Formats: sequence, C-alpha cells, structure tokens
Amino acid sequence: MPFLKDLKVERVEGELAVALSKSYPVHKGFAKIGEKKWFLPYKYVEQGDKVLNFETRPDDTWIITYPRSVRILMRFPHFQSMLAAERREKQYHLCLSSDGSKEGTVA
Repeated sequence: MPFLKDLKVERVEGELAVALSKSYPVHKGFAKIGEKKWFLPYKYVEQGDKVLNFETRPDDTWIITYPRSVRILMRFPHFQSMLAAERREKQYHLCLSSDGSKEGTVA
C-alpha cells in the first residue's frame, strides 16, 4: 500500500468498533486516516491505491448525489428498459459500499 507511506492510519478498535459493526454490518471495520483523522471504512486502506490512481476518461459521467436518490436514476429510459434483477444490481453498485464493489470499480 504505497499511498499510505505518507498517511497515518489508525484502525478503530474497542467499544467504538463494536458499536460501528452493529450499525454498519456491511463494513469490515473502520480506520482514521491522515492528520485530520478522516473516518473511512477500512476497505479504503486496502483499496486506497485504486482510488488515488483512478484514471478518468473524457466521456465519463459523474453522478454526485445522495445514495437514496437512486430512485431518480430509475426515471431514465436506460434503467427502465433493464430487467428488475439487473436494475437492483446496478442500484447496489451505484451506492457506496465497501464490500460490494465489482472489479474495475472503486468502492
């Protein structure tokens, strides 16, 4: 994890870790990262290089919204034409999830 050489990483442990695991069961744990102790899922420690070195393309489309806003995306014809199972999978991967990413995506 070369990107971590300049960042202090502190794994969240103890009572706070137990409480968080109950509230966020999909995450394997949490970490405080950097000087300001940014609070992120531990998966970021494992996948940080992918985030740091993520290459964008000129034709990329960025959707910046709240996770619950996926239902708005469903109004677009592309999503309406998909089978329900495909839509659910798409919805899941559009939301931020530390353990549900597919290869080629950043979670």
